[in-house]
Amino acid sequence: MTSRHYRRPGPGLAPGRTPTPSEASIRYTRIVQGACLFLTLTAGWLSHLFSVYLTQEQSEAPTVDVSSLVSSVWCHTGSSGEKLCKFRNICYDPWFQEFQFTMSEESIVFGIRNPEQWKDIDMSTVLDHNAFKMKVSIMSPENKIKQNRAQVLMDPTFIIHRFKPDNIMHVIHDELIPLLFTMESVSEKDFDGKQFSLAFTDDHNISTLDKWYDHFSKSPIIKLPYISETICFANAYVGMHKSTLWFDYGFKKYHGPYINRNFHVNGLKKFVKYSLSVWKSKPIFTCSLETQCVKVVVVSREQSRRILNLKTLYSAIEEAHQKSYKSYGLEIVTIDLARHDISFVLTELNQATLVVGMHGAAMILSLFMPPSSAIVELFPYAINPDNVSFLKALFQQREVYPLYYEFWRNKNIGDSRPGTHADPLMGKISHLSEELQNIIMSMTEVPPVQCCHSPAYLYYMYHDTYVQESVEQPILNALLRTQSHSPHPSLLSKHIFPASPSFLNCTFEGQELSVAWGESSNPEENENLWFQLTMLNDDIIKVVNATDSLSREFWMKLSTPIKSFQLWFQPFSGKDRSGHLTHQNCTKSR
Repeated sequence: MTSRHYRRPGPGLAPGRTPTPSEASIRYTRIVQGACLFLTLTAGWLSHLFSVYLTQEQSEAPTVDVSSLVSSVWCHTGSSGEKLCKFRNICYDPWFQEFQFTMSEESIVFGIRNPEQWKDIDMSTVLDHNAFKMKVSIMSPENKIKQNRAQVLMDPTFIIHRFKPDNIMHVIHDELIPLLFTMESVSEKDFDGKQFSLAFTDDHNISTLDKWYDHFSKSPIIKLPYISETICFANAYVGMHKSTLWFDYGFKKYHGPYINRNFHVNGLKKFVKYSLSVWKSKPIFTCSLETQCVKVVVVSREQSRRILNLKTLYSAIEEAHQKSYKSYGLEIVTIDLARHDISFVLTELNQATLVVGMHGAAMILSLFMPPSSAIVELFPYAINPDNVSFLKALFQQREVYPLYYEFWRNKNIGDSRPGTHADPLMGKISHLSEELQNIIMSMTEVPPVQCCHSPAYLYYMYHDTYVQESVEQPILNALLRTQSHSPHPSLLSKHIFPASPSFLNCTFEGQELSVAWGESSNPEENENLWFQLTMLNDDIIKVVNATDSLSREFWMKLSTPIKSFQLWFQPFSGKDRSGHLTHQNCTKSR
């Protein structure tokens, strides 16, 4: 396969892999890949047409008198302020291109208090953008505008508006991860792709990425802009959790990291696990650290933001390998989303020790690497990763994704070449005034920008690059970090606290007090256990710390006889982790 550029034999590896394929094999493979791409697009069109057909026909969906339907809605607010709503009996009218909520005195409206809140239900997770609000019309059962009869879909359905479904980073970050996270929050079991259906309100053209969405719907996806008759949903969900977002596209502030105080890294991990169960295939070669082989995946771009001297990059990878994993084999695999099947790409990434690639949407697939692997992201001249890198932003969140990150920036304008595209959105600036062109071309770093069409940002972002030998250092740093296996903070370490004892006994006789307690259920998960005893004798409060966690008993003699005694008992782990407070009325010994 043309993607395998080099294999260095190591212990346990069979030597003799072909280093570079012949030109004939390259031409043949590209013909095959082109045919595969054509078939994929054709299949996408057929799937789209089939979906539209099913939406219009829906032979199994019951047809009911719409005037008999009564709508209800339950909305609550997610941890990041987003509305998460469940609708019952809501209809979509293609003529008005709106959702129609039939309200009667029997309707339940929870979490929406006034007309303004009806207009603030997001169908997308994109931050600070008002184009994705749910368009709802409230009407009475007697409204004559409504069609008399409509089909009702009984499957629970998530209704979303996609932002950029032709860009793999947006597909994964904006929709699929939040979608799975939200589906799991309302599902009675782990998500397996068979609990919910999907409906889209956007009219984006089909793309090769549409198949990603197919695995999140139990039935063909409904594309609402293409239906011709009103369709009703018995149970519909609108709104997705934003707790898995980590990047802001700059609609109200600068484009860059979104520091999410409620970030849930396990939402990403669950998405990766589910997607691998769907896409992953058996690898052609087995190269991983377990087999004493270092697999390096190079993410290639053929249309824009290209690396113009890939051989220099391969040489840098080889040199870094010699300085870090000399006794291991080496396999360099080049992938390109425009040419390679997604199953092949994810399978290769899931074995990779290191991914190297120019900044771009395809680098989001680094999420599929094994834990403790590393990423080296490359940037064109004048582009600051702090402002643009969604990967670098990921590693600034409060919960850390278990990969290592390094980057390389082209600091030499002589190693940069303007793109050849004639579209201003792809970096063309010849349509601008000569003065503005000179200002842009004299920049050494593009300042932070807001979305979406900064000429300077686009000009440099679409430059091609000659990488230099200096790229070896971040590659070496990344490989060395994969050897350290420094543990990332675990979810357990974040949430663990000492459990209450299985029993608590407190007795007294005269001036003597005796306290005994049983073992807790999680002592092995807690280090440096100690216990605080707060005692109330008449009106006198006394606080004592018991540090012997093994004996699980405490005895003391008071200065005056005890008449009545109350005890509050609390376990501690270290300095700042406390368990539940337990109260006990002490009894007089018999």
